[in-house]
Amino acid sequence: RVRSDSDFAAERLCTGGTLWLRRPRRRAPRQAGLVSGRKGPGNGMWLVQLSDVSSREQAAALRGASLHVRREQQPTLGPDEIMLWQLDGLDVTRVLYRNSTGAEQIIDSASWQPESRELLGRVVGVIPREEITGDPKLGHDLLEVALAWRDGDGNQRVPDGEDSEVDIVFVPYVSDIVVGVRLGESVVLVNPPEGLFDLVQPKRSVRVVIRGLLPPVAESLQQGYVRANM
Repeated sequence: RVRSDSDFAAERLCTGGTLWLRRPRRRAPRQAGLVSGRKGPGNGMWLVQLSDVSSREQAAALRGASLHVRREQQPTLGPDEIMLWQLDGLDVTRVLYRNSTGAEQIIDSASWQPESRELLGRVVGVIPREEITGDPKLGHDLLEVALAWRDGDGNQRVPDGEDSEVDIVFVPYVSDIVVGVRLGESVVLVNPPEGLFDLVQPKRSVRVVIRGLLPPVAESLQQGYVRANM
């Protein structure tokens, strides 16, 4: 049994072909053959048969595993459709911006030009709505946006989101706020409500665990440090 919230689950899981299977506690997925599949009982559940799985014991060993497809295997999209991963790394620009006099001016997304941009940040992640609500038909996807900032020389900088100290805001992916996406220009056009970009998320703490034996020199230094502080 496989749970999938993809809009293309039937196309990907009910037609034989090649998938990539990442087993529990494994870093990288391995190629796997999909024999067949069909809709199963329950919301978002599918029953699939893999070529290398022929017993209940083998199927039980895959509990917690995940199935993947390559990006170049994406289905044909409509003119106004994009994949969520295509939003990652795009600059977020405000459509409602302040001109040289300080007054706010609305620019229609169709007539927006790069020289009129007010850079707000960069998309560093996308949170699907089913991860928030547990139901793919409830709620909205969220864009995880790292806010732009100015350095000591007044130059505008955009972090890449890898630094845990960057300021992050969540932007609902709804048409009233995200008014346009221009993949060719790597830009997401937004018209945010007042205060949305002030709702900075708490900083993410990064825990690093180092396991290993101290080399003899380092161990002797540590012992000397302990004796000096006794």
